[in-house]
Amino acid sequence: MLTSKEGDLVTASLNYIARCNLEGDETSLRRMQIGRDELEAIGRLTVHDLQQLATMKVNCIKVRLETELFWSLLELLKKRQVDEDQINLLLVNDSPLAMMNHLYGMSSREYTARRKQLDLQGSVGRPSLPNFESKSVLFDHWNALRKKLNELDLKPEHYLELHAKTEVSMRAIWQLTQVWVDYATI
Repeated sequence: MLTSKEGDLVTASLNYIARCNLEGDETSLRRMQIGRDELEAIGRLTVHDLQQLATMKVNCIKVRLETELFWSLLELLKKRQVDEDQINLLLVNDSPLAMMNHLYGMSSREYTARRKQLDLQGSVGRPSLPNFESKSVLFDHWNALRKKLNELDLKPEHYLELHAKTEVSMRAIWQLTQVWVDYATI
């Protein structure tokens, strides 16, 4: 059975309306101007009826795009993709669980699952701290960054920046910056 795009829209919309009714979403039903008579008629439709509707080239559904909301949703999607990319980059660079929990509220289970998904091997033990020169370079970059931002709590992109500029391991960056933050707040 070949469906039409109009029929697909109608059946998807009817399924949505039926779900709103089932979940008691009166606000959405009112916004779509769906009354009791329409709800009862939709409730009586059989699977066969829906299959037949899907083949018809008739559209009884009015679609209106809320443009302001649409663009906001696209911005949210873009931000989520940036977050996902940063999470993956942090994990690939061996960021510790404590860091990921602090930055994203990531649980141990999610951390392990994401690392496994990225096919990353687990690190064991404390990170080896960088030599004095690398530690000094890291401190200088961290201090300049926190002064520029006028805050101690860095964002994911700032940790990635520190890693890129200093080539110090992410685990060591996290461990050292947390010590420096503690000293800075005393």
